[in-house]
Amino acid sequence: MKKFHKVIAVLAVMLTCAYPCTFMYFQNVGEGDFNEILIPLGIFLGVAAGITLIGGLILKSLEKAALFSSLFMLMFMNFNQVANAVPGAIEEYILWVFLALYGGFLLYLWKSKWNAFVPCTVIAGIFGGLILLNGVIAAPAIIEKIGFRPDTRSKLADAVDSDTQGSSKENVYYFIFDEYGGPKSLEYYYEFDNRDLVDFLEASGFVYSKTSYNRESIATVDIVPNVLNLDYVTTVNGTSEGNLKYTENPALYQIFRNMGYQINLINHSGMLDEKGVKVISSHKTNEKVETLTDYILQQSLVHNIMVDFMPEQTTASIYAEVLRSALRDMKYAWREVEPDQPTLTVCYLQCPHVGFVFDSDGNRIAGEDYSNWTNKEHYINQLLFLNGWIKETVELIQKNDPGAIIVMQSDHGARYGKHCMYLYKEEDYDAELETASMQNILNCVYWGNREPADIEGLSGLNTWRTVLNVMFGTDLEMLEEPQGYVYRWRKVTGLQ
Repeated sequence: MKKFHKVIAVLAVMLTCAYPCTFMYFQNVGEGDFNEILIPLGIFLGVAAGITLIGGLILKSLEKAALFSSLFMLMFMNFNQVANAVPGAIEEYILWVFLALYGGFLLYLWKSKWNAFVPCTVIAGIFGGLILLNGVIAAPAIIEKIGFRPDTRSKLADAVDSDTQGSSKENVYYFIFDEYGGPKSLEYYYEFDNRDLVDFLEASGFVYSKTSYNRESIATVDIVPNVLNLDYVTTVNGTSEGNLKYTENPALYQIFRNMGYQINLINHSGMLDEKGVKVISSHKTNEKVETLTDYILQQSLVHNIMVDFMPEQTTASIYAEVLRSALRDMKYAWREVEPDQPTLTVCYLQCPHVGFVFDSDGNRIAGEDYSNWTNKEHYINQLLFLNGWIKETVELIQKNDPGAIIVMQSDHGARYGKHCMYLYKEEDYDAELETASMQNILNCVYWGNREPADIEGLSGLNTWRTVLNVMFGTDLEMLEEPQGYVYRWRKVTGLQ
C-alpha cells in the first residue's frame, strides 16, 4: 500500500506539471507541434523534482512533499498570469507574498501529523482527467493533422509549360509581408497615411492597388496557400497544419518550374513548406519564433529568470535577431539568382506582424512591448522600419537585376480589431466593418520591361493570375472572390 501511495504522489506532481503544456497543445493543435511543449515540460518537471526532493528531506514524507510541490508548481507555472491581473503597485511584491504563503504552508505540513495521500489523489485525478478530456476533444484535429495530404499536382501547371506562347525568362521576386495593412486598413485603425512608401513605389515604376482585399479570411494559414495555388484550396477555420500542407509544391512553383525556373525561398519563421526549393538563409530562420514553448514559458517564473539573468535569450531578442537576418536575406536576394537559369524568389516575412521589436529607426524597443497592440505606435514604427528595407531592396534589385518583375503583397491587413478585441464591448464590435478593414492588403507589381497591367481592386490571388497572363501569355480567368466571411466578436484566450 505504501508503494501505491508513493506512485500516486509522484503522479500528482507529474500531471500538475503536464497539464498547462498539454492544454496549450490541445487548444492549438494546428498552430503548434507536440515537440514545442517538451522544453517547458522538461523545465517544469525538473523544478518540481528539485522542490519534491527538498520537501522530502524536510518533511520526511513523499506524499507531503508531492502535495507541496504540486501546489508550488501551480504558482510557478502561472505566476505572470496572476501578477498581470493585480494592480501595478502590488505586482512587484507578488512573488514575496507567494513565498511567504508557501513558507507558511511548508511549516504547517512539517508540524502536522496527517497523511497527504488523499489530496495527492485528488490532484492526480483532476489534472489527469482534464488532460484526458482535452485530448479527446482535440483528437479529430490531431487525426487530420497526421493523416491529411493534399493532391499537390495542379491542373493549372499542366496548362502552362515551356512551349507557352509569349513565355518570359526574366527573374521574378515575390515578397509577402505578413500583416502589412493596405491604405484603408492603416487609415481605419491608425489614421496613418503610408504615402511616403506609395510615392516611392510609384516613382520606381510599380502599379499600386489601393483597394485590394483577400476576403476569404483574416488568417495567414487560410490565405497564403490560396495565393500560392492560384485557387481557393484551404478550409477557412480549419487546422493550420492542414492548410499549410498546401504550401508544399503549390501551383505557382509548378508553373514556374515548367517554364524552367529555379525556386528560391526566404522563409522567416518557417511558415512555408521547404521541400524542393532552395532555401536562402544567412541565419537559421526556419525555426518558428512564436511557439507554444514561448507562450508557456512567458506565463511562468522561467520568463522572469530569463529576463533578469539571460536577457539575450528572451523571445523578443531571438525574434529581433532572426527578423533582421531575414531582412538582410531579402535585401540581397538578387545575389542568389541562378546565373544560367531564371529564378522565382519567394520571400515570406513575418513583419510588421507582432512581435514588436524595432522602432522606426531600427532600434530595439522594450521587451515587454513584444506583443503590445494597445500602443499603436509599435505597429506603425515597425511598419516604417520595414519600409526602409523595402526601399533598399527595390533599389538594389532594379540596379542589379534590371528587367526583373517584383510582386509585393500582404496576406491580410493590420488586425488591430482581432488582437485588441478585449478592448471592445461585444455590442460595440461592428464585425463586418472590422473584418473588411482587416482584409485590406498591400498589393503592388513592378512589371520590369513588360507593359504594366491594371491590378486595382484585385485580390492577391487574382493579381498573380494577371502576372502569369502577362508573362506567359496564358488566359487564366479572374476568380470570383469569396463573400460572407466575417470575423465575429469572441473571447480571445491562449496562443493566437
